[in-house]
Amino acid sequence: MATGKRYFWIKLKSTFMTSDAVDFLMGQPDGANYVVLYQMLCLKTINTGGKLERHIGEIIIPYDETKIQRDCKWFSIDTVRVALNLYKALGLIYADQDGVLCLTGHEDLVGSETDYAEKQRRARSKTGLPPGYNVSADVSSDVSENVSTEIEYRVRDQSKSLEKDDLEPSDEGSCRPEDRQSIITAWNGLGLSPITKIVPETTRYRQLNARIREYGLDKVLEAIAQIPKSAFLRGQNQKGWIISFDWLIKPNNFCKVLEGQYTDRKPMAAAGKEATVDRLSRLMREGAFDE
Repeated sequence: MATGKRYFWIKLKSTFMTSDAVDFLMGQPDGANYVVLYQMLCLKTINTGGKLERHIGEIIIPYDETKIQRDCKWFSIDTVRVALNLYKALGLIYADQDGVLCLTGHEDLVGSETDYAEKQRRARSKTGLPPGYNVSADVSSDVSENVSTEIEYRVRDQSKSLEKDDLEPSDEGSCRPEDRQSIITAWNGLGLSPITKIVPETTRYRQLNARIREYGLDKVLEAIAQIPKSAFLRGQNQKGWIISFDWLIKPNNFCKVLEGQYTDRKPMAAAGKEATVDRLSRLMREGAFDE
């Protein structure tokens, strides 16, 4: 039975080890450690939108060299310090407007799927169905080595194939014209690149429909409302990149925006660390973090 959980992993292109940046790192005396540390940072930020930060209650604490060294215990503080400087120089990481270190192109480094999609994929593997087919719950709910060949299953019309991350029950009728118009109006009210239509049988329609099915119309509108709260999404970043509607409705991106992972925050200033620690101690004494 699907629970709505989402699983993440890092993705490395086949050219990763031969890229100019990695080739340069490997040419350094401690190069192998720099490359492995970078991959560990990818894993560290897999659920934080590529940001090296942690949350304690409502407080956002950026990672520093000491925290990275403590978490990635196989590397000395000097190795971490040199590696971070090299990553910055090579454009592998950058500091956002709040001074938090972020991995460049994190959305291209991370993959994910819901447990529903995982069950569908395993069910197709057992039944010999190609990608794009949607197996009924009777098959996907129990994918074992002895699946009976007599079990009936339903498949989706190939003309309505979905992207692998969006394999979900039939999408007909869930993205109503009035819902689409509400979303268009909300998006165009942001003052970004406007959208004029969301046409059925297009990738944009299927992606939006999947998000509505997974989260509901209100959550889609809520995610759009998060965008003005993020300077990064509105172009205040090193590359001047600005969010687009099609980028928003992709599964990984939508989840991060909805959860506020791109929302502007005030990191804990170095000068204020002592006061913040005192506040945390007081909250812990008061049982603020108790179950």
